[in-house]
Amino acid sequence: NWQGMKNNSTRMNAWFGFFHGDYKSEYKWWNLIILARQLLLACFISLFYGRLESFQIIGIYSVLILNGTLSAALKPAIKPIDNAAEVVSITVLSINYAVVRQHWVVGQEVIQIIMTVINVLVLLVFFWLISYAKVRKFLSLAKQFSWFNK
Repeated sequence: NWQGMKNNSTRMNAWFGFFHGDYKSEYKWWNLIILARQLLLACFISLFYGRLESFQIIGIYSVLILNGTLSAALKPAIKPIDNAAEVVSITVLSINYAVVRQHWVVGQEVIQIIMTVINVLVLLVFFWLISYAKVRKFLSLAKQFSWFNK
């Protein structure tokens, strides 16, 4: 019965909509990509820790570059700020991994300072993007009122 299937679909959407609610309808499956990225990164890091380091590095960067490129090209999220946040977070993850890999070149204190600076800068960019989006939304709402256009 078609009506029963439609009700089941609506009920399933209500229960599990948080899995795909932030993504465009053609990218409802995007959380599977994110899960696959996390699983692949965990596998490369844990399975090849201390051995086959070059394979580990190539695998990790391949996953990050592929996922970052797909995110930037497809823009699967409904909100543009979510797309930007995903690309920036993948970029920062890549930078963090690159800095941690260089622990044998520089001292531990230098690494901590570099990591802190990178992460604080990213936080500032996120705060700026969020506040900029809120200001733009306020201005677009304010333009609807006649007092703003006078």
